[in-house]
Formats: sequence, C-alpha cells, structure tokens
Amino acid sequence: MSSRTCLLVAVTLATWLVETCDGDVRWTRDRKFDGLVKVNGYPHSELGGEGMNVRYCASTCTSSSRCASFFYLTANRTCIMNDLIFPSTSGGTVLPGARYFKAVTATCPVGDGYVWVARLRMCFKFYPTLTNFSTVFETCTNNGDRPVVLDTGDKNYAVSTYVAYTYGATFYVGAVREGAVNGSRTLWTSDYLLYWLNGKLVATDGPDSGWGLGHPSNSFGKEGCMVQLRNQWNDVSCDTNCSFVCEKVIP
Repeated sequence: MSSRTCLLVAVTLATWLVETCDGDVRWTRDRKFDGLVKVNGYPHSELGGEGMNVRYCASTCTSSSRCASFFYLTANRTCIMNDLIFPSTSGGTVLPGARYFKAVTATCPVGDGYVWVARLRMCFKFYPTLTNFSTVFETCTNNGDRPVVLDTGDKNYAVSTYVAYTYGATFYVGAVREGAVNGSRTLWTSDYLLYWLNGKLVATDGPDSGWGLGHPSNSFGKEGCMVQLRNQWNDVSCDTNCSFVCEKVIP
C-alpha cells in the first residue's frame, strides 16, 4: 500500500492495524473467503517460511505498492499477496485453512462491490446488467463515477483480466466518439476518432492499444462507443446492450 517502511502493527481478533509514515492501513479479515483462494489468472506474489505469520504478511503487503489484499495459508504458512481486492468469492478454489485479508481504504468502497488495484490506484465496479451506453453513463455518473478508462496497457490488463476470470462478460468502457455521450451525433465519418473520457486519444497501436483484428471499424458509420470483448477492444453502436464497468477517479 505504501512505499514507506516505518510500520507498527496492532492486532485484534479479526483486524490488523498497520501504521505507516503516510497514514494507517487497516487490514480486515473477510470471512466469506475462509477456505478459499483466488490465484489462477490473477496477478499475485507469494512468500513463505517458518517465520511467516499474518502480522508479517500484513506488514509486507502494506509496504508494497502492488499489494491490496492477501491470502494467508495456515497449513504451510504462505502469504499470497494480490494486486486486487476481491469483492466476491466467485472463481475461488477450495483450500482448507486459507484466510483472506483486505486493506480498508477511505477512497474505494470495496464493501459495495468495488475492486481496488493498489499499484494503479484504480477503484472499479462491474455491473452485469445489459444496457446501452446512455444508461451506462448515467448510472456511473449518478454514483460519482465514470465508465472505466483503460488508457494504459496496465489498466487494460488489470480490469480485463479480473472481468474475464470472474464474469467472462463483454462490457462497455469509457471511450466514445464526439457527440456520443449527449446523443447529439449518431453517425460518424473517419475524421471522428475515439477518445477516453479523460480526454486522451484511444491508442490504435503500441502497448496501450487493445484492439482486436480489424478494429476500430466504425461499421456503417454508426459505432460511436467501445466495449471490451474477449479481452480485446471493439467499437460498437452506442445502442448495443452490454454489461459495464464504472470507476471512481482517485487523486
């Protein structure tokens, strides 16, 4: 959680408070994960040994900029540190003795189904409801969020991997052609490029591009919005009904 290393750990029955130079991080055990782990397909690292315990695991995770949660395996004293905070047990693997702890942050409400990616400071939530982009934009903004912006390869990988392994769904992302958000335009020529909602041009090549073969295509000039389909981007009509991901913008 922090790159600083001055730590003090206080222990209660289910909560570990780690005081850092940059402020407190409170680790809470999520008991619905007892006896489960989520490893396959999710970014993680492992530590182990005779000296490993939950307090040491919490301190190590706190000092890592990549760690947002961890599984502690009581059987072999192994700590599995995760980039993400998992809101649900979906996709978990049974492993007796496993315990799951997550960092409680004031900025990302993980208790409401949001996923926190510590190293990217991303806070996002998947919505399985199939709907058009207008409703997607309204739903996100009404909650103080925006449709998720995946303007770097790291962000795209983090969100697409999580959704693929947990839900396997096609979902709207926060990139549009001019006029798509307010509905002032429904047809676009090749001059109208796709932009992320933070104002950044959507990359068409290089490490920050995630397009599938033959896309963007803007078929019949009607594809003003963008989805993630089987881990690849695809431009679509904004009337297409898809799931979606919202994100909270964290300073």
